[in-house]
Amino acid sequence: MKTIAIFTQNLSAGGVQKSVITLANHLKNIYKIVIILCESDKDEFYKFKDILKINSVKIDINKPGIGQWLFEYRINELDKILSKLKPDLLISFEDYNNIIALKAKFKCKKIISSRVSFSGNYNNKIHLLDKNFYIQNIKNLYSNAYCVVCVSKFIQKELMSLGIKAHHIYNGIAINLKTNNPKKNFIINLGRLHPQKGQKDLIKAYSLIKNDIKEDLFIIGDGVLKLELQSLIQSLNLENRIKLTGFINPKDYINECKMAIMPSYYEGFSNSVLEIMAAKKAVLAYDYDGADEIFDKNDLIKKGDINALSLKVKEILNSPQILNDLETKQWKKVKEFDIKTTMQKYENLITKALKCAE
Repeated sequence: MKTIAIFTQNLSAGGVQKSVITLANHLKNIYKIVIILCESDKDEFYKFKDILKINSVKIDINKPGIGQWLFEYRINELDKILSKLKPDLLISFEDYNNIIALKAKFKCKKIISSRVSFSGNYNNKIHLLDKNFYIQNIKNLYSNAYCVVCVSKFIQKELMSLGIKAHHIYNGIAINLKTNNPKKNFIINLGRLHPQKGQKDLIKAYSLIKNDIKEDLFIIGDGVLKLELQSLIQSLNLENRIKLTGFINPKDYINECKMAIMPSYYEGFSNSVLEIMAAKKAVLAYDYDGADEIFDKNDLIKKGDINALSLKVKEILNSPQILNDLETKQWKKVKEFDIKTTMQKYENLITKALKCAE
């Protein structure tokens, strides 16, 4: 049986992690699958039988050059793991891990998954490394991969503009054709509490229409903006209307909400949006780059237009017909992203890669 190693940052809760575990579980009856984690000190929300880890080390994040040092440490540690494991194929997820995988000396076919737009995602340091680090390494290394897989056509176009041949395979979602979930008087936002996700805009928009709608707002997730969002909610006297739930299983909230508002400024290809649409719930979003691959562009709100966001939320919530029409349209669209199609495309790609390796 061929061995496939899947290299990712961690298995905590998140869209990338869900994609990793979905692929691993799909392939484990066909190949020997081992997941390699870049961090050993993060809680594992997703479980898997065969996991290897690069040991996390204590660092001073303010020390000059520490990001580069940590990056090189992880390359060496991954190389040690791969040399012992001797996989036939390495699949890596996210740019940081992709660059580590391609820098590793161990020779095998490597498939890398590019999941974010570098034009929007690298304005701040990621893993203590700046945008130039990522752009230069993407330019220099990605063409060495057997295949570069992007989660959206927009990311594919970005990479191709750098002269990198890339393919796209969308994130998939399990579709239940018998979905008929109830609606209760609340709306949701789902995701990390992070500037990228636009939760401050959402809270401000909600404050403009709080007297015009009866639905409360649940913001589901955790992250660096928690205290700032709590302060904003208090300053607007919305403690009785907006709740920060922290990290919880969102399934019941998704199934019972009236709709979801997801005003992200940028995304790769949102698993959360697909999950909500697959529950036959309407989603309102900003017009981030690539959003029109999921949404009808006429339904999108201009990024940062808080007034337009508030008016659209009010219009949808106060018109059952508009809400139903949006649900129906998005329910039809989400069927294009059936997980069976996604997994079959990965299977075909992996089969081809392993044949080339023989």
